[in-house]
Amino acid sequence: MLAAYIGMCISVVVWGSNFVAGDWLVHQLNPVLVAATRLIFSSSFLVISGLIMHRFAKLSKRHFLILLASGVVGTLLNQTCFFSAVRYISPAQSALIMSLSPVVTSLFSFLILKEKIALKTAVGAMVAIFGVFLLVMRGAHIHLNVGDAFSAGAMLTFSLNMVLVRKLSKELNYFTITIFSTVMGTTLFVPTATATQGLPMYSHALIFWTVLILSAVLSQGLCQIWMNNAVAKLGATQVAVVTNLQPFIAMIVGYFALNIPVTKIQIVGGLIIIAGIVLATVKLQRKRPRKQNIAIPM
Repeated sequence: MLAAYIGMCISVVVWGSNFVAGDWLVHQLNPVLVAATRLIFSSSFLVISGLIMHRFAKLSKRHFLILLASGVVGTLLNQTCFFSAVRYISPAQSALIMSLSPVVTSLFSFLILKEKIALKTAVGAMVAIFGVFLLVMRGAHIHLNVGDAFSAGAMLTFSLNMVLVRKLSKELNYFTITIFSTVMGTTLFVPTATATQGLPMYSHALIFWTVLILSAVLSQGLCQIWMNNAVAKLGATQVAVVTNLQPFIAMIVGYFALNIPVTKIQIVGGLIIIAGIVLATVKLQRKRPRKQNIAIPM
């Protein structure tokens, strides 16, 4: 259980930092083609890792269909919506919409998996969402447009895929789930990207390939494995709440890497996010009444 928490925390830090890398990459290449290229590298990494570690397993027809659905929802649709959204709206607006993921994930978990929603988790999720609101709304202007629809699609597909992974984890190991769902999604995403965007004209700069490959292997390879493990062991709702820490991590990395100024209200928002996550995930141990020694008269 501790390993699942550690892997989840590392993944959130990497994913939050990846906003900075992704922002730089999409200025070098079309966003959809960036996503397709990263998926090729991450899928290659997962397949090679699976072969070395002998983690491939035979799939039943039912497992194959659910994994295919996870690939379509969690990779094809999610990546298409996410990178389409950045063309129309700011990262702040996108982060605000994505912050609804814990609530939607809880709803999907209740409807599909029949998982009960603890009051403490629900309250913690709402506190974290309020923190995200303070974090991203400073100076942001909300104007509903097609970008908001794409961002909502990214949020919905992310939440639904977490529930699918949770469902599969009861019958398959998280490594197998990650490999097959990612590869299936990549197989569908890459032809779609090239058909709609054309063949990419890559930069030959070493820094471009370094950032691209590292972001693919770390965020969509290792971290995807760790996060699926966390979903399997901790539940989709709790993991979704912790992902709200990503905007706060992105703010910190942006400050140190790109010298992006941080306001006091953003710091307050980040602290509120952390408080909400702690409230939703930390289990309080009840003190057991001490046994009193009763003297028996002789």
